[in-house]
Amino acid sequence: LRYLWHNFIPYRMARTLMAYRVIARARHIVSVSPYVTRHLRRYMLYRGPGTVIPNGLPESAFVTSPPPAQKTDHLTLATILVGWGNYKNGAVAIRAFARLRERRPDLRLLMFGGGHGPGEAAEAWARSNGLAEGIEFVGQMPYADLMRRIESEVDVVVNPALVETHSMALIEAMARRIPVVGGAHSGAVPWTLAFGEAGLLADIRSPASVAEALGRYIESPALRQEF
Repeated sequence: LRYLWHNFIPYRMARTLMAYRVIARARHIVSVSPYVTRHLRRYMLYRGPGTVIPNGLPESAFVTSPPPAQKTDHLTLATILVGWGNYKNGAVAIRAFARLRERRPDLRLLMFGGGHGPGEAAEAWARSNGLAEGIEFVGQMPYADLMRRIESEVDVVVNPALVETHSMALIEAMARRIPVVGGAHSGAVPWTLAFGEAGLLADIRSPASVAEALGRYIESPALRQEF
């Protein structure tokens, strides 16, 4: 229902109706996070037994030794978002980055995922608002290539999404020992980040709050290494 709230289109309406139909007949439901379990019970009227099994990653995804506090000549932030607008909320990440570059013009931001490539919606929005400086709009790319770039170039990942059930972008970054920032009220994100013990939480609707969290990482190599 939260996805529908943030993306009120016929496709989402149909998906929600399908969900009610399936859940009404379900005998046992497996969820990827406690947040989903609570949502199903509170809003989808599910009353049967439930189990939480988080999204997983193969052992090959896990980096065994800590990376350097800074991987390239320029401290690099990244977003990994599928689609522009609505609940993915990429505009807030761009606005937060613009604030940070006022103090640190050497920063760069890589934006991965559909809608974030050259000439696509994210770049068009950033340029129309005069906020494209320092951003590489990478867009969609093969998964293995994406992970190689994340591992070799990115120092901090920020996920500005308004709602997540258990974010693959966050756990893929953490498996590679990359510090992360997520939304304090973005569905299961606080649980995924162990309520702040595994990554910094911010008011993801506020560019100032996101910039503050990112700024803590930027100004402290020791904090990046700790996370």
